[in-house]
Amino acid sequence: MSTNHIIKDDYRNTLIHSKMLFDVTDKILHSSTLHSTDDDSWMETLFIWADNHNIPSLEYYDYLQAEDSDDDSLENIPKGFPRDKETLQKITKLNLSYITLRDLPAEIGKLHNLTELNLYHSNLSKLPIEIGNLKNLTRLSLASNLLTQLPIELTNLVNLQELSLSRNKLKKLPIGFANLINLLHLHINYNNLTLFPKSILSLRNLQTLSLKSNHLTDIPAEIGELTQLQKLDIGINNITELPPEIGHLMSLTTLNIKKGNRLSSLPREIGFLFKLTKLDLENHNLSKIPSEIGNLTNLMELNLANNFIKELPEEIGNLTYLQKLDLEGNLLEAIPPQIGNLYSLLELNIGANQLKQLPEEIVNLKQLTLLELKGHRRENYAIWGNKLREIPIGVSQLTQLTELNLWKNRLTEFPVALLSLKKLTKLGLALNYLRTLPSEIGEMESLNELSLQGNILSTLPPEIEKLKNLTWLNLYNNQITTLPPQIGDLQQLSLLNLEKNKLSKLPIEIAKLDNIRELNLKENPLKLSTQLQSWIKTLRITSYKIYI
Repeated sequence: MSTNHIIKDDYRNTLIHSKMLFDVTDKILHSSTLHSTDDDSWMETLFIWADNHNIPSLEYYDYLQAEDSDDDSLENIPKGFPRDKETLQKITKLNLSYITLRDLPAEIGKLHNLTELNLYHSNLSKLPIEIGNLKNLTRLSLASNLLTQLPIELTNLVNLQELSLSRNKLKKLPIGFANLINLLHLHINYNNLTLFPKSILSLRNLQTLSLKSNHLTDIPAEIGELTQLQKLDIGINNITELPPEIGHLMSLTTLNIKKGNRLSSLPREIGFLFKLTKLDLENHNLSKIPSEIGNLTNLMELNLANNFIKELPEEIGNLTYLQKLDLEGNLLEAIPPQIGNLYSLLELNIGANQLKQLPEEIVNLKQLTLLELKGHRRENYAIWGNKLREIPIGVSQLTQLTELNLWKNRLTEFPVALLSLKKLTKLGLALNYLRTLPSEIGEMESLNELSLQGNILSTLPPEIEKLKNLTWLNLYNNQITTLPPQIGDLQQLSLLNLEKNKLSKLPIEIAKLDNIRELNLKENPLKLSTQLQSWIKTLRITSYKIYI
């Protein structure tokens, strides 16, 4: 072959190669131009969508503030949507809560820089599959919407650490939910789940799991594999049994199983939850508490209200960090003396039991601010109460008490021990058998609420005038025939209930009660003077509730 032919062939090949490069370059440039057009197009679509839904405009300055804020809650991200392309492309946090959206455009999936998205209470009934493109999301709230299902594409959000799905209408979770292996906090409260979602059991990094108010009937044994769990809320379901494997959750600090559920027993393994600080077992069918409860020495709050517990284990005295103990609405006839070991206790509720006396050791609870010994109405059960006839004199040493309720007991005399409780602001003595009040009651000068309804009182001591802070005085259904003139010195009184007594007249000084907002004089054989009739007429104008 001649040299000329070789040169011509090389030239032709060069031309062909150059043309190919040109064609490729042209396609790239053309594609780039189209891509640029597409970018503008999707942003314009989002701007129009935001305008149509009256979403507030989010300025770049507001966005920067959100980035710099120390408050990392989704609710505190400035609400709104950008209207300029630069901010839209840079934005990492978006709050559209409490805005009626109904739907999201597919273009939302192009906000690739988003790390936090709040769609709380946005009236959404479905999600676009493109939400699965937001792969940088770490926090997503879809709570309080109308969602009945979730797109499978949601499971592409493998960087999610916090997901709230509460208050929707979900019956199940999408296939592939187990892909969300970085989830730390999962909230699915108030939905329609009937089966515990098995996919959750693969989320081994979970620290918070909330499944409150669904229709769950059982908890699988595999729950014990979620060893990083710190908070577990399965309250208000239909659960009747806890698996022994619950004892494997040794990182747990809060366990809520209250209401709706009907446990009849607790596994002894619950005693392995050494880090537990809060345990709520209200409203079950528990008749016995295992002695292993005494191993939970970090407990600060224990709620066993509204069960059928007849006795407490002595080991209850080991819970020396306990600050709140609620035993209301059980069948306790006695409290073990070890209760006196609970030196940190601030609130003790042992109302609505069958107690006939309090242990002397109660005097050791020097930090106590609230003591409830009242009656209680529980579901379809009649009112019941304790049967205390006296209060131990040692109660006088509980000088930090601010609230004491002895409603529906069998007291026939005002307990002398109470007169030493100078910090008491609320005192409930309703539904007892008191005939008189001691004159020393005037020394309880911190009182602002005094409930004495349903006793047999015939009058009040004149020293009542010293209770200058009293705002609430309930004397309903007694045998009161006269009131002392000093009643008029209770200038802070806003509620005075004298219904169903035997008053035929009122002292004229009662008209000095300028702050009365509720006055009940019904079912008394009253004959009011002209002056008092005028006072009551004025009260009807300035007060909320006047009953005669």
